[in-house]
Amino acid sequence: MKTFLCSGCGNVTFSSASPGMGWEHRCEACGGQIHEMPLASRIGDILVAMGYVRKDDVLHALLLQNQGRVERLGEILLNLRVLQQSQLQKALSIQKEVL
Repeated sequence: MKTFLCSGCGNVTFSSASPGMGWEHRCEACGGQIHEMPLASRIGDILVAMGYVRKDDVLHALLLQNQGRVERLGEILLNLRVLQQSQLQKALSIQKEVL
């Protein structure tokens, strides 16, 4: 079973089909782009898939975290002002749904 995330509305769906096997890469609810998510989706992957942050922002935050910052990734992105609290909360709820 694969997990898919809509970058438009944040809708999470599960399917055994892969993109290109008879279904469109667009959400039926809002028309947003559908992204296949890894089984154990990390918060950075979700934030990028939703279009909330750039991959470079996540890599920069991970670098800071590896240099000894004790905050979680989302907190670092908030402190860097590249992410809003409401976006982080939405991504965390998606992560909880996916796990």
